[in-house]
Amino acid sequence: MVDALSATPRSSVAVSSNVVSIGVPALFAKADRIRDDVRRLDEWMAIHKSILNIEPENYNALVALAKGHYELEEDEEAARALRAAIELDASRPAAHHQLGVLLQARDDDARALRAFALVLLADPRHVGALFGTAKSLEALGSRKAKKAWRNYIRVAIHVEDQDEWVATARARLAAL
Repeated sequence: MVDALSATPRSSVAVSSNVVSIGVPALFAKADRIRDDVRRLDEWMAIHKSILNIEPENYNALVALAKGHYELEEDEEAARALRAAIELDASRPAAHHQLGVLLQARDDDARALRAFALVLLADPRHVGALFGTAKSLEALGSRKAKKAWRNYIRVAIHVEDQDEWVATARARLAAL
């Protein structure tokens, strides 16, 4: 069997018995505790790699690992992890959303829009995909950008922790 993120045969991946005995839920809990501490990003990524060593087809660990690679500006590794997650379950929105973010960072707004559209099919109120859609439409010079920003604001004002993003959206809308 081959590891989902590399060409390393599964049998040669070393997994300490301590990591296996902790279990996947406990590893995710540990990762959640350090998620926002950028100084611990390497540790956060190692936890998700450990999860993948235990469960090679763990969708959430693949998406989390992709986010870490994105933060480290390792776009190819992020894309590889996202492709693996989408291959596991294309109906789930998280990998498509992260792919849209990655494509935007590469200035590939047309493809980012397609990724965000897949997210919005699964969850029409996904604030990240609504924001990404508006941002990509604006970057492409589309007349639909104003409507997309308004749509994002309409949904996001009811979502906790979106105040700063709503302010950004309002400023962008006013500039159009």
